[in-house]
Amino acid sequence: MSIRYVGALVIRAVSPKALADWYTRYLDFEVTLEHRNSYFGAFETERGPFHFGIVPFEGDTDFSRPGDVIITFRVDNFGVLVKRLRKDGYEPIALADDEEGLYAMFRDPAGNQVSIWGE
Repeated sequence: MSIRYVGALVIRAVSPKALADWYTRYLDFEVTLEHRNSYFGAFETERGPFHFGIVPFEGDTDFSRPGDVIITFRVDNFGVLVKRLRKDGYEPIALADDEEGLYAMFRDPAGNQVSIWGE
């Protein structure tokens, strides 16, 4: 077996709508398809579609907590996005500039680590 690409990521949130709005606003893909208090979206990658979902967190489960996801997005507009996030009060946790490119790490409103990587 070989993996062709990662096709989806689903994260849990106490406020799925607010978190979906955050990803739609800053990462330029719509997480707006609502179904049973969950929100979904997708975008095309070089290897195929990447589906993204945000579902309600129910505190009585023992297998997941909000804020446990770490995700990295490769972006074309790195500088613009960092400035926009900073302007809106999201300061980077880490910044790097090395042979691999530019890198910034933030926390989304649910506490998940969101990294952006650009040139």
